[in-house]
Amino acid sequence: MWINMLKWRKDFGADTILEDYRFSELNEVLQYVPQGFHGIDKEGRPVYIEILGQLDPKKLLRVTSIERYVKYYVQEYEKTLSVRFPACSIAAGRHVDSNTTIIDVQGVGLWNLTKPVIELIRQLQQINTNYPDTLCQMFIINAGQGFKMLWNMIQPFLEPKAKSKIHVLGTKYKSTLLEVIDASELPEFLGGCCNCVEKGGCMRSNKGPWNEPHVMKIISSGKTQGCISRLEPNREGIMHDIGRCYSSEGAYVHRNHSSKSTTLVADHLAPVECKY
Repeated sequence: MWINMLKWRKDFGADTILEDYRFSELNEVLQYVPQGFHGIDKEGRPVYIEILGQLDPKKLLRVTSIERYVKYYVQEYEKTLSVRFPACSIAAGRHVDSNTTIIDVQGVGLWNLTKPVIELIRQLQQINTNYPDTLCQMFIINAGQGFKMLWNMIQPFLEPKAKSKIHVLGTKYKSTLLEVIDASELPEFLGGCCNCVEKGGCMRSNKGPWNEPHVMKIISSGKTQGCISRLEPNREGIMHDIGRCYSSEGAYVHRNHSSKSTTLVADHLAPVECKY
């Protein structure tokens, strides 16, 4: 798996996509598929929110293409690995390497599966396989009868581990979300008390530790790389990206952001707790 991942990274250009790619149509795209990171959960993980029920595929593809959107999707993954996870680790005082996701599917059903949507989902799912174990938990909210029919078709194809992380909820989801996310970190429209008025609304705010100047100063200084200074033998491999370590199937990858290179190290190492 990890050899395929490294080949994909090279072929796709994932190592330099943060510097090489500019998604200039982002503001227009967010009008037709509202999405973004907003705050952290009670364990310090970044929270990603997507209002899938407001997706307008026709209008979306008027302002971008599937190819460009997929590149943006990968760029956001890389930003999470190189900035959001390290920032959350610094803010929480412990290692953070996964996120909590909320997907609002109000109004979503089989009728939404147009050919372009199916193709986009297919490509995004392929991308997801190259970023294993970055999802801690997912809450699918406002799931109506139409989505539940769709979900019954999808879930047999999910691996048990992935399925165990996904919680499908109806309209009574607020108490569940508040068990995981503090009200101050959750948008009002999801049952919290945050509105980010000064930022144009929660879905445009990109609220999180990754916007704190003192946190970003630590990340830009490279001090978060101290978490790889102590390693001990283990049968599992790890992947590393500026303070982010997680299990894979026998690889240890370290991305050096100054030289934009990816290094393959021994497959018998495992991380010790990061001081950042």
